[in-house]
Amino acid sequence: DRPYLELAADADNQRLLDTLGVTRKLNREGGEATDVVVGFIVAADRTELTTGSKLGVLFGLVKKWFSDLRALAFKDKVALTDLDADVKKELDGKVAQVKGMGLSEANFTSKEKLKLDGIKPNANNYSLPLAASDTRGGVKIGYSQSGRNYPVQLSDEKMYVNVPWTDTDTVYSHPTSAGNKHIPSGGSSGQYLKYYSSGTAQWVSPANNTATTSTSGFMSSSDKSKLDGINDSIKIAVIGSTIRISWTNPNTYPNPTACYADIKAM
Repeated sequence: DRPYLELAADADNQRLLDTLGVTRKLNREGGEATDVVVGFIVAADRTELTTGSKLGVLFGLVKKWFSDLRALAFKDKVALTDLDADVKKELDGKVAQVKGMGLSEANFTSKEKLKLDGIKPNANNYSLPLAASDTRGGVKIGYSQSGRNYPVQLSDEKMYVNVPWTDTDTVYSHPTSAGNKHIPSGGSSGQYLKYYSSGTAQWVSPANNTATTSTSGFMSSSDKSKLDGINDSIKIAVIGSTIRISWTNPNTYPNPTACYADIKAM
């Protein structure tokens, strides 16, 4: 019952008795291959190891897995230093969660938390009031024209009213009735406006009439000279039809005759 070692597939060759147990060592089922030397080529791709594969193929796949995994193939835990540079970059951008906080200090600062605490509850529950004469608020467009009441329109969020009026009366005519007339043209220095008729005035020169004993008027230059020549101590007062003369300096006029003579000489 001892196995034979078949050296060739040729039926003419004899089989030798396997006294060293080579057949048992090479047998793929239940055999031992502890001393078998296997040659293999590293596989091009990482694929699954399947039963029934040749030793050379299996070892080529194993080598491929170990070559790609490198040191990771012999670790039970992966360290941060073992990760690819791109993976490290992604992890560096992550925010670590702090226990008891929904967000960490990295993107929700104490200043922002204080600001949030200062907002009253339901602060965002805002209801826009209607606009009024004393209240800023919301309005709606869509008014239908009624007579000379025109609707408000919008242009780039700006409101305007289009008034389709055509004004053909562009020449102003000032009324000429009494009380509306302008100052008449003309006139010169020294003239003044004088009543001419109802609502009408005219430029006139003042009447330069010299006063006489019977007509009022302006003082003549000769009368002005006489008046200036009266001594300051003489006081003349007209009382009705009587002219009363008095003086205050007795040295100048010691008696009425002297004073009268002085006035008469003027």
